[in-house]
Amino acid sequence: MRYGEAPLSSRSERWMSKSVPLVSIVVPFYNLQDCASRCLDSILAQDFVDFEVVCVDDGSRDKTGEILDSYARLDERVRVLHRDNGGLSAARNSGVSASRGMFVSFVDGDDMVHPRYLSQLWRALEGREDRMAVCGAVRIADGTAVPDGPGHRRSLRVMDCSSAAFSIIFNEISESAWGKLAPRRIFIETPFPEGQLYEDQSVICAHLAAVSDVAVVDERLYGYVMRDGSIVNVRCVDLGQIADYKKAIERFCSDAGSSWPELVRYLTWWQAFCAVRIHSLASRLSDEAKGREIDE
Repeated sequence: MRYGEAPLSSRSERWMSKSVPLVSIVVPFYNLQDCASRCLDSILAQDFVDFEVVCVDDGSRDKTGEILDSYARLDERVRVLHRDNGGLSAARNSGVSASRGMFVSFVDGDDMVHPRYLSQLWRALEGREDRMAVCGAVRIADGTAVPDGPGHRRSLRVMDCSSAAFSIIFNEISESAWGKLAPRRIFIETPFPEGQLYEDQSVICAHLAAVSDVAVVDERLYGYVMRDGSIVNVRCVDLGQIADYKKAIERFCSDAGSSWPELVRYLTWWQAFCAVRIHSLASRLSDEAKGREIDE
């Protein structure tokens, strides 16, 4: 199948004529004054027009909230929700609740997207309320734009949800919330677990089980910025992070195994693989965390 050749469906054209946006991009921010403008500029430069940006200021203590408000004053597509700090999951859930689009995509406040990010995901989705669209990601440095890929036409792969879960197990598709476009209802029905790290991994199989198939865009349109202070890039961890990772693994396996029993043997392998990472995390426990463990 050649990708990008078909025009938008007549159904999507009817949606686009409405006053409410077709797509909501939910972006959580917490103390990201140095990243917020770069992130929002990349989103507002999309070649897809029918969207809103729901910015969630998750109790930032720097000037992040002021920056977001300044964008909202200048661009009617931008809406800002200020809330007390509750963590990434709570921020995403609040953004989904406040969103108006029939479809939702997530972008993290310190990341960037290519100008074709939404248009390519939308064409892959084909306006279907029972499909999830996924694109690739590229790791970029601070201040770097998401690079253009090769000039040739990109292909589109459509797979059933069992195959998509299999691809996540073998790291061919990311389990992250970002880099996807899906019906809003699935995030209402299964919100992200609040107060827990690795929240994407916890619910991705439940989200997959709520759609009929997954369309994978063979193009890296999401720019993942690795920062020193990011959750996955910290040098020391604590016991809570390890416990959350174990919870995420257990829920992933439970949801995948119940929805697609044919994956159970692969899940057994994947759990063993994850145990190696748990051991690696444990080796990086801070001295303070080790002290608390001994005291208990």
